[in-house]
Amino acid sequence: MRYLRSATLAATILISLPALAQSPVPAGCAAKRASLEKEMDYAKAHGNSGRIAGLQTALDAVRNNCSEASLAAEREEKITEKTHAVEEKKADLKRAQASGSPKKIAKSKSKLAHAEAELEEAKRAP
Repeated sequence: MRYLRSATLAATILISLPALAQSPVPAGCAAKRASLEKEMDYAKAHGNSGRIAGLQTALDAVRNNCSEASLAAEREEKITEKTHAVEEKKADLKRAQASGSPKKIAKSKSKLAHAEAELEEAKRAP
């Protein structure tokens, strides 16, 4: 009996997988809007009126001004900003290496690694 229930559950899951794969995941402006609406629901559930007002303003801005082109421009701007940060951290590391201080070198390497991680994250963002 236990095996039958497990087999039935497995079959149900396998049958449902194609439907789940076809359900569209919101992207771009739709994803921003969905995220803000979810946060709005949470704020309403917890009676956070200040947060609700701020989220409503953000939601109105997304509804009125968001376009895929503006999102692409924001993404490119963020990547450029993060690239500059990486270049600055590389220069800092060179100065630290020139000073010969192991403590400064270690600190600079850590900051460079963090900046590189942020750049990679910005590149992966939709």
